[in-house]
Order: sequence, then C-alpha cells, then structure tokens
Amino acid sequence: MVPALEAAGGYAHSQVGAPELFQASLPNGTPPPDSAGLYRYPFAICASRLAPLAFCLVMTPADLRCDGCGQAAAPAHLAKRLQRLEWTTRYRPVHIGTLLLGAASPAEDDDFLYAPAGQFAGQARLVLRAAGVNAAGKLPDVVLSEFQRGGFLLAQLLECPLEETNSGKVQELIFSCLPATLARIRRSLKPKRVVLISRELAFVVANFQSANLNCALSLDDGRPFALDGDDPDAAARRLSRAITAPPVAGR
Repeated sequence: MVPALEAAGGYAHSQVGAPELFQASLPNGTPPPDSAGLYRYPFAICASRLAPLAFCLVMTPADLRCDGCGQAAAPAHLAKRLQRLEWTTRYRPVHIGTLLLGAASPAEDDDFLYAPAGQFAGQARLVLRAAGVNAAGKLPDVVLSEFQRGGFLLAQLLECPLEETNSGKVQELIFSCLPATLARIRRSLKPKRVVLISRELAFVVANFQSANLNCALSLDDGRPFALDGDDPDAAARRLSRAITAPPVAGR
C-alpha cells in the first residue's frame, strides 16, 4: 500500500512496506529495502508501457434489430425476410410505374403476393383485382409476370410481418423505418407513382406529401386506400380506378 505520492509520473518517496506480492511487481533495478523492510528510494509504481485493454461485447438476439422493420432480428425472422425479398425481386419491373405500399408484410405466405405457391389470398387477391390481373386458372408465374408487365410493384414499409409482442408498436415501428423507405423510393425504386394501401399509414401521409419523391402520390380522398379496412373490396374498386388513371402529381 502506498501512503502518498510525492512526485508526478508515478514515483513515490514514502516509506512503503513490501509484502511478497508487491516485491514481485517491482521493476528491475529497484534498490533493496532497509533493515526494517522499508523502501526509502524513488521507485516506479506504474508499468512503463500500457497493455492493451481487451474486452468482450456480448449481445443477445433481443439486442439485434432487423433493418427492414426494426423488430428483434431472430434467425427465423431474418431468414423469412430474405426469402420474401428473393421472391419479390424476381418480379420487380425494370421501370416501376406504380409502387403499391402497404404498412407491414402479411403474416401468412398465402397473403403474400410473390409467394411461389400462388394462393393469392388476402392482400394479394385485392391488389391483383385492383391491377386488373385475373388469376383464375393461371399458373402463379403467369399471374405475377402479368402484374410485372403492368409496371406494378407491391412493397411494404415494414418488410416483415408484425410480431405479436409488437402489436401495440405499429406506429412507432413505421415512423422509425419511414426515413429509409422514403430514401429508397427516391434513390432506388424511382416509381412514376406511389399509392398507399393501408390505413395504418394514415398518420404519415403528410410525410409522403412533403418528401419530394419526384413522383405522383395517389390517395383515397386524402387518405390511404384501406385494403386492410372494414370494406376492403370497396377500397380495392376505388384503388383500381386510381391506378388505371394517368399519374397526377400530388393527387
């Protein structure tokens, strides 16, 4: 133990007792103790070189966030997202005429438009109807190719299904992913028209209107077309009339 440091630079001039552990730590060349076992000469108490500080950062799955939706990035979650991105990319038009944008990816593959099984239920059925694509009696690839040739792309602001534990955080997740979505529309997708198709996006309509997307924004009387609302079939009919009309900026 060192009672007092009397000089800067890590040197002490005090009388210091030196147990075995302390003696072992003294640098080479330190004068020996006196008959009482005390050191009366300056000696270095600090190492002359700093050793690198090593540490280990431990992260749990709950700490990792999916960059497509902001939710916890469990392995199964990420695998499902990558699979759906692969399915969607196969039918992305080279030049996107109409980007149909929902709030969150459907939970079931049957409702996911680009799933290879081609069940075309839920949102997928409504979108195809609005786009004027008849899926009856056709192979999934034929249906999706027809949708693609029409210049349509269906995407979601949250690229993954909403986890049950986040059912009360929809707006929070949407708002956190909104800047990346707007940047992607401007820089990568570059559609001629964006159409919002989920009532969950109503609170960010103003953000889309002021985002300088360099394309038209189609709304249902100032609101998103609520394909997830109380009367989705009526919303799909109104959507059909909107997307078959020429794009008009600010509509």
